[in-house]
Amino acid sequence: MTPGESRESVRKEIRRFGTTTGALLELRDWLTAARCEHVAMESTGPYWKPLWNALEGHVGLMLINPAHMKAYRGARPM
Repeated sequence: MTPGESRESVRKEIRRFGTTTGALLELRDWLTAARCEHVAMESTGPYWKPLWNALEGHVGLMLINPAHMKAYRGARPM
């Protein structure tokens, strides 16, 4: 949500991306085009590292313990 937006004007869009470098860069481009400013990800094993590397410097990043993830606004269970 951006400043000045109401909850009614927020849209939800779900997309799937692969795990190759090219696919992660597509994800980064999609997030920046949508003006996404922050991304939270669960710290399960080493799987978060490639995504972190692709997004670092483009959006604000938070690495979160999976047990605490559901407490963050906007988080949805898988």
